[in-house]
Amino acid sequence: MIVRSIARGDGADFLAMQYQLDKESQYMLLMPEERTTTVEEMERHIADTLLLSDFLFVALDDDGRISGYIQAERNRPKKIKHSAYIVIGLLEKMQRKGIGTAFFEELVRWAEKEQVTRLELTVITENTGAVALYEKAGFEIEGTKRRAIFQNGAYLNEYYMAKLLN
Repeated sequence: MIVRSIARGDGADFLAMQYQLDKESQYMLLMPEERTTTVEEMERHIADTLLLSDFLFVALDDDGRISGYIQAERNRPKKIKHSAYIVIGLLEKMQRKGIGTAFFEELVRWAEKEQVTRLELTVITENTGAVALYEKAGFEIEGTKRRAIFQNGAYLNEYYMAKLLN
């Protein structure tokens, strides 16, 4: 397993992993048919992420394919520039191998370097594995977004979680 920063040229592999996540996981935001990003658009997104010094790390499987990611996008307005919103996704084959922990360790290093003092995310409340990972990484539940998600004919709640850094 390798955990590294995203790089130019990763667009096709990164997008293929996102499509797979959309199919595998009921906890990612997009349904498989909703993802319409092209490889060229993904490459532009990667270039922008690198240019803006935002955070996007990936995990590679034993075959060298991208099989998970963590992304933090900083807020741009001055009043909230100290905070970043986190999205994380791991293919099933990569879960429970310490990758999530490694991702969050890299994230904290980046946040401290970039003077980001608040990391935040949302997670469907029934996704207990993810909640446990986030709590292990130091995130705390700040509230519940009721009826935040509608899928499979039911409303689901989300926790709003955050980690404060010095």
